Amino acid sequence: MLFYSFYKAWKLDPGTITATHGERKRIIVNLAEDGSLDFKSFCPTCLVRRPIRSKHCSICDCCVARMDHHCPWVDNCIGVDNHASFMIYLFSVIVCYTYVVYGAFCSNIPLTKFSWLCYIALYNANSLKIPHNSVSFVSLV
Repeated sequence: MLFYSFYKAWKLDPGTITATHGERKRIIVNLAEDGSLDFKSFCPTCLVRRPIRSKHCSICDCCVARMDHHCPWVDNCIGVDNHASFMIYLFSVIVCYTYVVYGAFCSNIPLTKFSWLCYIALYNANSLKIPHNSVSFVSLV
């Protein structure tokens, strides 16, 4: 689930707003005739009329409908078309992280798997002149 949602958030089109050359000319002429050239509804870089909550991404160099942000984790903008898969990806990352933290700190793992940790604890106990019987290996795991 984690890798599938990552792939979808990475590769899906975030909702890029595109227009043909003829549509761009028509939009510019209409806005110039009306005198309503508002940069909230018109992108001067892409030369397209933008819907509400759309923004121009300087990294991707395109306008994205209902843009949330450009995510460096997935190297893609998060917009209307890939927002759900991005949220599933974040939820999966949180679940996997919780599982790893629980497995590392809260489970009953035998000390034989962490023999190097026992060695470090004994070495530090010897260098600090602490008796071996006062070192608790259970608290280290």
